Amino acid sequence: MARYFFHLSATLPSAGIPTQEHFVPITTSAVMGEDVLAAGPDLRLLHLVEAQGTEALATLLEEAPLYRINLEMLLDTALLARAREPHLAALLEDAYAPDALPGTLPHPPGAGPEHLRHPMLAHMHPGALARFYAGFIARLAESGAEEAGLLEAYGFAHVLHKNRTRLLEHWDGYTQGPRGAAALAPLLLTAQRPEDSAEGLPSDPMDCYLDLTLRQYHRAQTVDRVLSLGLGPKAPAWVLEDVRTLLAWEEQKRAAAQDLARVGAHRKAGAALTAAIERDSTGGHVSPVLTRLVAETLGAGVGHPPYSGSAGAFVRELAALAGAREDERR
Repeated sequence: MARYFFHLSATLPSAGIPTQEHFVPITTSAVMGEDVLAAGPDLRLLHLVEAQGTEALATLLEEAPLYRINLEMLLDTALLARAREPHLAALLEDAYAPDALPGTLPHPPGAGPEHLRHPMLAHMHPGALARFYAGFIARLAESGAEEAGLLEAYGFAHVLHKNRTRLLEHWDGYTQGPRGAAALAPLLLTAQRPEDSAEGLPSDPMDCYLDLTLRQYHRAQTVDRVLSLGLGPKAPAWVLEDVRTLLAWEEQKRAAAQDLARVGAHRKAGAALTAAIERDSTGGHVSPVLTRLVAETLGAGVGHPPYSGSAGAFVRELAALAGAREDERR
């Protein structure tokens, strides 16, 4: 089953709780990055280039005349541009095959920008119009035209424009080949943290300590991305689970630090790493920012203090040590 990934750092609102219609980009790429989450299978996505998705698009065009008008104008623009873009013309011809594409009519004097230069688009059956557009999008995605900006220029976002309400009555978002977009609220609620590496922790205490630090670093980055949205009690359950994981890794780091301190092996490390291991080996130290993060997420009762950026502060606290682990991996 395909998994869809999204970058929370992209196109987020600057303040306040995001609206139901706020979309973020998603991709089917399986390449995981440090700020990437995987959306679960419960997310309802309109897959434009799949047969069922094309049928659903036809129904949507019937239900929402505004989407139909937007799509007609978008295809009209693409057909008009084919005269100066041979690659675009070839993709449109392939998508419309076996029929020949219509000729472009002259622009009548006094006609507005909404006037179609290819009026046959307005007379196409919704199913035929949906198949033409889906075929066009599929060929854009397959041809690598995305790099030239064509998929962005003629993508489904232009069909939805600023009115996503009708789409969200049936779907949480859409895909157009390898990319798409989804509403942030359902995306977060159905998202699942990708599984950690199947590899166990290293047996060497120093490697174990550094590996756990790097895991905390990446996990805390994601927690900060989500909590910074201002979701408050609406934060998905997996965020709380991530905070518990950060605590569990903290305990494991403490055990590794105690093993290192017992034999003095940490004294060969850099100053920052040596100080961190000595601090963690005492058994009583807990990072103040991690303690604050726990209070803001896992604290008892309903009176949690608002998120203060504690996960981000924890990331900055770990940055130097995480960098040491990354340097070793290179």
